[in-house]
Amino acid sequence: MKMNASKAIKRSGLTDRQLAEKIGVGIPAINRYRSGKRLPEQDVVPKLAAALGVPRAILRPDWAAALSEDVI
Repeated sequence: MKMNASKAIKRSGLTDRQLAEKIGVGIPAINRYRSGKRLPEQDVVPKLAAALGVPRAILRPDWAAALSEDVI
């Protein structure tokens, strides 16, 4: 299964509220990431990756080449 932001969030087991509080964004933003309607913004990616325990490139596949140092 290919991992992306939506799958990583679902797999985390955190509620939207818990994750929003943990990374400092609103619940609507988490809802958009979870639904796949929007990718996390640049300033959110490091916090979200840390909270979910995933490489940043998973959250923004369009940045994969630039973030190659995070790819396992």
